[in-house]
Amino acid sequence: MSTLRGQGPVLKRPRNNHPTALARFHEEARQMAALTAAGEHGVLPVLDIDKAAAPEWFVMPQARLLADALRERSGQEPPCLRDVVASIADIAETLGRLSDQEIAHRDIKPANLFWLDQRPVVGDFGIAAWPRRPALTLTGENIGPMYFIAPEMRERQKPARDFPADVWSLAKTLFVLAHGLKYPPEGTHYVQGPEFDLWHLGGNAGLRLAPILEAATAYRPRDRISMTDFCTELRLWLDQHPEGTVNAQTFRKGFEVMEPVFAQYERYGAALRRLLPEAARQFAQQLHGSPDLWDAPEGDRGRPEGVKLLGEEQYDFPINSNEGMEPDDFWLLSTRVDSAGRRAVIAGVLLGTDALLIAEIQRVDQNAVVLENGWRRDGHVLMPSAQAARDELMALVSAKLSQTPRLTD
Repeated sequence: MSTLRGQGPVLKRPRNNHPTALARFHEEARQMAALTAAGEHGVLPVLDIDKAAAPEWFVMPQARLLADALRERSGQEPPCLRDVVASIADIAETLGRLSDQEIAHRDIKPANLFWLDQRPVVGDFGIAAWPRRPALTLTGENIGPMYFIAPEMRERQKPARDFPADVWSLAKTLFVLAHGLKYPPEGTHYVQGPEFDLWHLGGNAGLRLAPILEAATAYRPRDRISMTDFCTELRLWLDQHPEGTVNAQTFRKGFEVMEPVFAQYERYGAALRRLLPEAARQFAQQLHGSPDLWDAPEGDRGRPEGVKLLGEEQYDFPINSNEGMEPDDFWLLSTRVDSAGRRAVIAGVLLGTDALLIAEIQRVDQNAVVLENGWRRDGHVLMPSAQAARDELMALVSAKLSQTPRLTD
């Protein structure tokens, strides 16, 4: 993408003399200058500022709209989905750093995202919430861009920090940039909703992006993922879909296309079970020299006959009922026992959308089965974090097994 820095600075002044507008402008000028001085590279920098206590102007570099830069790089309309996700992940990382400083932007939309010095940056902090800032929002005043605003921001009874609202607005912005739209569809981006379709932009990669946007646009702020988690999920999606693998599609085919029509329970359970066989095959290969020597559950037991988790007490499972932990689904795969008496187990526990993944190395002798090692890692069952959790467990088990050479079976 090209950069227009050097084509002339931009002078910014207050739009009107309303007391609230002036107070917001003064705060924006001071705070953005402070972010520039602190080296925050993800924010449009301040080149110069009125030195008065209540600055009446500040100067910023000329920058391109991110939407224009994405179209130029892709050479198409709409732009490449992966390019959009990469830029939004950078913006999410910036907003995550700002939230750590108690700064909420509150006006995230395509018109406030720019491209400067070969990176995406955030601009226009005119209605941002700053730490220790005087109250500049009227009771009941809508805060944020109309078509990108989170539900909780439409009617406000008192000032509050608005970090979940920024997640909502950024997810809406990603969707708009990816589709080349002016405005996003309303509401939560349910995976099943045809108006939120991403398949034709990136095939199966688009389908795997959809749950991230659903979680980022949950109606209740407490149910929404954080900006940091949003960034993490997007980065993992990018890692799992390298350049050249995310391509627009015309005709749908394949099993995954049917997922949006399944009930939530079936969808989450199916996703959990798809995660585990790759780990079982790797463990079997390492223990036996063959990827096929492992067992899956039979019937509704959720585990092979005679195999169970041994270290449940150490995994600190959450309690969600009077009976303790009641999982929505459970699935366990196990390798056969090798000549040294070892077997490796990979299991998934489903709690809502959370996949709690457990790997164990067990030793079997004539009298008992004992736990040698056990680990737990978690992720959202439909998001890249679940695959990342499984991959980390695979690496842990592989490293431990490699410490003891495989005996010939």
